[in-house]
Amino acid sequence: MGASSSRLASMLTPLTSGGATTVNPKADAGVLDKLGHDPRLLSTSVRGLGVLVGRGEVQTWLHVAVEKAQLQVVRQMFNFLSGSNIYTVRQALKPYCRRMGVPLPSSSREGLRMASSMCNSKGQSPLMLACAASCPELVKLLLEQVPPALAYQSWC
Repeated sequence: MGASSSRLASMLTPLTSGGATTVNPKADAGVLDKLGHDPRLLSTSVRGLGVLVGRGEVQTWLHVAVEKAQLQVVRQMFNFLSGSNIYTVRQALKPYCRRMGVPLPSSSREGLRMASSMCNSKGQSPLMLACAASCPELVKLLLEQVPPALAYQSWC
């Protein structure tokens, strides 16, 4: 898993030009391949895997992509989940569920909601990070994953 993790980390490294963060289209193309090979990368903690996070901070690959406002990467992550069977969705969310002590999702739809609502060690959901990143397209994408009635239900 280490080699796949470092390749996914490199895909999440933004390109900068004039202070604006952009996305590497070649790197984006590989997200689905990496997740298909190891679905756990979606919710695996990035701590200790070469991604710079604060001391003691735990974030998932999804959180890192949202924080960097990488819309296409996040979209591909959700496309991967929505197109996967329940076994793969459970594998993708297993690291997060173990850390948080919550049961695995019982359906693919519940898995999508869980992924869009999962919190990092600071209690921040991907939606909160998308708002902080001032990325309305990401906010819209994340809200599409969670029906308004469930937006306040958390798996934190």
